[in-house]
Amino acid sequence: MGTHGRGIWILDQISALQEVSPEVLARPAHLFPIRAAEQIRYDRQIAHSGDLHYEGENPPTGAILDYWLATEHPGGEGLEITVHDAGGERIARIGDAPGRAGMNRAIWDLRHSLPEDEDEGEEEEPRRFRPRGPFVVPGTYTVRLTADGATSEAPVEVREDPRIEVDPAARRAWTATLLELAEMGRTAEERTERAEALLERLEEEGAGPGEVEEARALHGEWDELRSRILRLAGDVSDWVGPLTGDQRSRLDFYREMIGTLTEELEAAGG
Repeated sequence: MGTHGRGIWILDQISALQEVSPEVLARPAHLFPIRAAEQIRYDRQIAHSGDLHYEGENPPTGAILDYWLATEHPGGEGLEITVHDAGGERIARIGDAPGRAGMNRAIWDLRHSLPEDEDEGEEEEPRRFRPRGPFVVPGTYTVRLTADGATSEAPVEVREDPRIEVDPAARRAWTATLLELAEMGRTAEERTERAEALLERLEEEGAGPGEVEEARALHGEWDELRSRILRLAGDVSDWVGPLTGDQRSRLDFYREMIGTLTEELEAAGG
């Protein structure tokens, strides 16, 4: 389609324009209807730039959340957007939602928020283990907007990538496994830091060579375990379905090693 020096407006979601009214604008906050969203898996490979320079911007990946705020919330202070499952449990938080007075748009990536995502910005030094939260199980969720003492909610239907055929039970197990691996990774990260602190303390105190070498070896084991858990999480996330025999064996072994190395760390005073 030729525009001959002009342009084309693409309205990807106009629910806010359709629903806005004097009653809506009189509220402190309002969340507009949310269109169903698909968990599309995109290919990250780009062979060459080619005509990509001339393509328009693609729609955002995830659920588009349009909302109204009567007052400005600098830095998002006093503003919160969360996602809840059918049981009411909070599974995600939109941490970078804009807080301008007027119409706003935020995107939920259709993934679980991990604890480190919610604590982002509070740590003096970022942790090394930073996996993404896994995709939520397809279904209906509730998005909740809270601002200025007012709450507005809207349902959103999350659909699986239409190209993927997977048994619902296997799909739920896949997400549960990725959540477990994320928790194991956080544990390994915390234990690695404890082992490093133990090693530094022993070196500062002038402990014997044998004790220092044991602490150094223990720190190395924890660091290696942390790295292996991260690799397994990446392998599992690349394929939606049951674990392979090798992946299951690795998961069982890493569970066992966390217990074994934790006992060794505590026995060493870490």
